[in-house]
Amino acid sequence: MKIKVFLCLIIYFFSVNISFSQPKIEILGGDTYNWGRVSIKKDPLTTTIKILNTGNKKLIISEVKPACGCTTAELDKSELNPGDTANLPIVFRITGTHNKVSKTVRITSNDPVNKDKIFRLEADVFYPIELIPGNAISFGDMEVGRVDTTSVIIINNTGREINLSGFEPLSDDCQVVNIKDGRKNIPEGEEFELKISAKPKQSGFYNSAIQIKVDYEEYSELKISCFGMVK
Repeated sequence: MKIKVFLCLIIYFFSVNISFSQPKIEILGGDTYNWGRVSIKKDPLTTTIKILNTGNKKLIISEVKPACGCTTAELDKSELNPGDTANLPIVFRITGTHNKVSKTVRITSNDPVNKDKIFRLEADVFYPIELIPGNAISFGDMEVGRVDTTSVIIINNTGREINLSGFEPLSDDCQVVNIKDGRKNIPEGEEFELKISAKPKQSGFYNSAIQIKVDYEEYSELKISCFGMVK
């Protein structure tokens, strides 16, 4: 009877040990990486995350799937013994984004508790010099010989006053109408509505631009494209 009980205890403890023998995926530093407030000029953002096996069985990573907007390089290793780490380089492209943005990377492994590990990437993207509605503005429907006017709002988010100069049109049928001396200062946090006129000479697709010099290290020049359809 004692031998039977002893054998049952051995089998029980062996089965318990087997059930708790498993890999466990963990990302050092947590499941989110936040770059904080960053300029669009920092695109693309990069980092490298470390993946750790905190279990007591080999961790096998079968897939790394980034969401749209970010890419990953190959892991330096996909099989991690207990206590081992792997490096995963990440590139997060923020062009076309604005304010708070978030993307994810799914890491699939043989961790039975967390088969699909979700790692989140976050950033608060700002434009030092912001153009609304953008750096390409439309005159809409135009006519040969008729003057049409459109505008773009320039917002200064640089943290200091900026000086705009030049305002050179790329064609003689396009000009800035509300800059008289060729210069404009915009204090920090303020905006200026730049008005642009065009008098097309022929029908078809109209395309021109205004080039502006800026005394700011990240934006030495702005180019505002103008377009429309001429009857």
